[in-house]
Amino acid sequence: MVARLQRNENFFAQRGGDANAAEKVRRAYQRCAESGTLNLSNQKLSGMLPEAVCGFQEESWAEKWWEQCPVTKLDVSMNALEQIPPSIGRLVECEVFLASSNQLTEVPRELGALPLKQLNLRSNALTALPLELGQLCSLVELILSENRLRELPAEVMELETLEVLDLGSNHLTALPGLRPWRCRLLRLDVSQNRLALLPDALCCERLRELSAARNQLRSVQLLDGERWKSLVSVDLSGNQLRELRLSNLRTLDSLIVSGNGLILLELHGDFPHLTVLMAESNKLRALPEGIPSRVPRLATLDFSNNDLTQLPPELGLLGRPLVTGDCNRLVSRHRRFQSRSGVRNHLAWNWLL
Repeated sequence: MVARLQRNENFFAQRGGDANAAEKVRRAYQRCAESGTLNLSNQKLSGMLPEAVCGFQEESWAEKWWEQCPVTKLDVSMNALEQIPPSIGRLVECEVFLASSNQLTEVPRELGALPLKQLNLRSNALTALPLELGQLCSLVELILSENRLRELPAEVMELETLEVLDLGSNHLTALPGLRPWRCRLLRLDVSQNRLALLPDALCCERLRELSAARNQLRSVQLLDGERWKSLVSVDLSGNQLRELRLSNLRTLDSLIVSGNGLILLELHGDFPHLTVLMAESNKLRALPEGIPSRVPRLATLDFSNNDLTQLPPELGLLGRPLVTGDCNRLVSRHRRFQSRSGVRNHLAWNWLL
């Protein structure tokens, strides 16, 4: 009988142990001295961020110390860090700080003294933020998703350079709304929170993407075309909306309102760029008036799982849409509509009467 070969774990084990890890860090320091980027991601760091990181610029890691680059980007993501020391403020030229996928429960106020343009704290255990983050006058991108935040300091909304704000998957019940937001947001994600409303202070004329899916919203106002003149995509799915009225959103390309309790959806004015309208799993008894005249470029229309009893005859004029309307209560016996382009739209009804 041939003996079964056994795996030699000693052979496959990483040689060097802690010494090998220290060597990796040393090489990362040397690369940073040449490039200004200190990459310590996925290095099994735990507990407190080492003081040696914060004091990097006070040591010599380059052969010619006078040519050593200061730290402009620090990446400590995918570790098990629980704390960032106040001495992080010593990295006075750091513009990018990435600390996602750690175990941070708080961040020091000294972060507010850095010239940060990008701050990523996604997937930690943060419950609050220091007010000093409102001093990041150069910040462009702030990622705070997948934490435990219950409120957002109003000072953050005063950051005039902020363009991307991701607050998805937190415990927020409200957003700052005492005064108009001064930030110039292009993208705002507040999905998967506990928001009951979007504040009137949200008046970002440059905003292109708004995601507020899976909250507790009961009312949303998108009636002022000038106020929302740059809006391209809106996702309000999975809320508690009963009625939704939109007006003259001329740049809007995608509207998702699935999984609400909508009994009324109205489109006022023109929507010349709207190509996607997803309204499945609601309680609509009629489609918005003006299809296709108000939405001439509509390419995807999903109104399945509603309470529709009839379809407007104009629906057959859509040029190239994918139309889905199953699980309604349509009285029409027609299963196909002939479009202008000659393409037939197949509508599968489960409740033909």
